[in-house]
Amino acid sequence: MENNRRNFLKKAELIGSTSLLATAAPFTAFAGKETQEVSTNKTSDKPFTLSILQTTDVHCQVHAHDELFWENDKAVFRKTGGYAHLATFLKSYRKKNPNTFLIDTGDIFQGSELSMKTIGKAMIPILNQLEYDLYLPGNWEVIYYKKAMQTLLGALNAPKVCANMYHDLGEGKKGELIFPPYHIWNVNGVKIGFLGYTDPLVPIRQSPNYSKGIIYTKPEENLAHYVDVLKNDEQCAYILMVAHLGLSQQIYLANLPECEGVNYILGKDTHERVRVPIECKYSKVVEPGAFGSFVGKLNLSIENGKVVKLSNGFRFCPPRTTPDATGNIPITNGYIFDMLPVDSIVRTGTITGKQLKDWLEKELNNVFAKEVSERFGGWVIKFKGMQVEFNAFGEKGKRVQKAMVGNAPLDLEKNYKICACERDGDPADMLCRIKGVANAKNTLYTLHGVMRDYLIKNSPVTPTLPMAAKILDAPQTLLTQVTGVNYQFH
Repeated sequence: MENNRRNFLKKAELIGSTSLLATAAPFTAFAGKETQEVSTNKTSDKPFTLSILQTTDVHCQVHAHDELFWENDKAVFRKTGGYAHLATFLKSYRKKNPNTFLIDTGDIFQGSELSMKTIGKAMIPILNQLEYDLYLPGNWEVIYYKKAMQTLLGALNAPKVCANMYHDLGEGKKGELIFPPYHIWNVNGVKIGFLGYTDPLVPIRQSPNYSKGIIYTKPEENLAHYVDVLKNDEQCAYILMVAHLGLSQQIYLANLPECEGVNYILGKDTHERVRVPIECKYSKVVEPGAFGSFVGKLNLSIENGKVVKLSNGFRFCPPRTTPDATGNIPITNGYIFDMLPVDSIVRTGTITGKQLKDWLEKELNNVFAKEVSERFGGWVIKFKGMQVEFNAFGEKGKRVQKAMVGNAPLDLEKNYKICACERDGDPADMLCRIKGVANAKNTLYTLHGVMRDYLIKNSPVTPTLPMAAKILDAPQTLLTQVTGVNYQFH
């Protein structure tokens, strides 16, 4: 393991100004040229390089873990990631270039048993030891509710930014921003502006009570204003948006005129690995993977106070593929927490076939909507006891081509019993984002309990993909919801 780590560090030194770095091996990406005026402050006459490193969606993965790579149309697994490897890499990289700025763009307090058992507090000393320079709250930072989010982020030494999270004063009235909207990094008189936005759909995506007391707004509502502030008032040489919106939404935003003046969107949320920047009308978009398996890197070369050259760096839990001495892959309690971080109560209810069909269409549109602004984070929802065939890129509301419940076609007039997890704050008649559920009630079971009971009775298990959701107009191995741009997940 130590030899592998040393080899990685040697390779990392050799790649110079290339892009997306795995914390086990380097990757090469795009390098381009841009020129921007800088502030009128006194600047250094000597050329120098600024390095901006980005982690995101680490989800509390402290240790190295198995990671999926898609190579030559196959799934390949390698051990990588985790804060332990990241610490070694950062120490080496900062020694090489002291002008290094490390950011994390969210989902740092949710995703493991260690974090859940300590309400996120166990992550604080780890993150502070890594010496981050800036944080953006992600959609999961509200997992322990608003006050805990503020306390946890407040315990981190580095500044936080977010320009679209407001205190809720009641009756839909916005108070002040919870965090500052932007941060400026000033090196030798050269200012780099960081403007932050998180997902405004958090109250819909997460359990509603998690974000109670917070009002989220769309980035485009004040984006142009803050770009103007950073560019003209603050005289920033370069403007970077740190975003937790999902790749589709970030591409959408980068094509809006409100984004003019933003050089790059350093994005996250959908765990995509953008090794070559996606060129949009007003900004470039990147996303550096997840779970600490990758580090995004953007180098800015400064000469005479100008940015003259740059190079850029670049679901739920990591996979488990490493067997133990018995030849089996152990499923630990910690892994259950990785996969299902919230041990929600199982809720049951009754819905009609029409409600089920409408729900399927809505969930598919969330992933594959033609209008990118209608998409939000996540993939096709998983289900059991039903087989569905669909056109991902079909007409809205008409994607489902076939649906079978058990061995019979879905009957729109028939009643069906369903179960799923309770979402904290949902109405009593809502289940898995389905409204108007009849006879909805909580059971005595939780997700973790059901999983443990199953494993006790059935281990060792040999899971196979059930193919419950079959895509008709794209490969079954589709690994991204992004289309129409030069991007491929690997």
